[in-house]
Amino acid sequence: MKESELRHRLKELISSLKGEVYGLVKVVAEEDLGGSEQYKEIMSNYFNIEDLVFVPTPDLVLVLEGYDTVDGWELIAIELKGIQSGEVKEVKKKMRQAFREIGQPLRYYLLGYDVAILWHVFDEEIEDSLIQRYVSLIEETLEKLKLCMRYYATKMTKEGEFILMNKYYTSKVELKYLVRWFSDVMRYCRNPLIYDEKRRDHIVLKRREAIKLLMRIPGRRV
Repeated sequence: MKESELRHRLKELISSLKGEVYGLVKVVAEEDLGGSEQYKEIMSNYFNIEDLVFVPTPDLVLVLEGYDTVDGWELIAIELKGIQSGEVKEVKKKMRQAFREIGQPLRYYLLGYDVAILWHVFDEEIEDSLIQRYVSLIEETLEKLKLCMRYYATKMTKEGEFILMNKYYTSKVELKYLVRWFSDVMRYCRNPLIYDEKRRDHIVLKRREAIKLLMRIPGRRV
């Protein structure tokens, strides 16, 4: 499954959980944000640059009602990487490429998102032990560098079921619980450019307003 297809599929699956995940308002995909002339105009103005190739756009954005956020909305930016099965050599090559890009979600803090998540979705046919060694390396990197983002690795079956990949074990997990875990990240790892008073950046807050405008959600939840 191509990443564009994976993104579309996950948007559909997560959107269907609105009645099961408390506070979930909408799911926005990269093409929903970045494909319009309005996006180009607004982002050019807020970033003061003409070439938007340098402005990052999340693969998925989860919008939830927030009760401990700056404006009543919880905006979760997800960097999504799909890793398909194939020859072991090719799979490892894809994994190395994804590892080199693990810091990408941190860019979303400059846009004013509350939480940055890296989500690797592996084909169900890839060997568990290979994924677990990979997960262990990424988790060690994030932990020792104290990077304020969260990493999740799952397998996704053809039936749309998910298997959580941990360095010690694997277990089936319902998507609704995975989404709830994404939201829980706010409790211990959230945008320091908004929630750390000493580092609060008003330009970042203005960009957040632009993002909400593009996603058609009110500036402040009443």
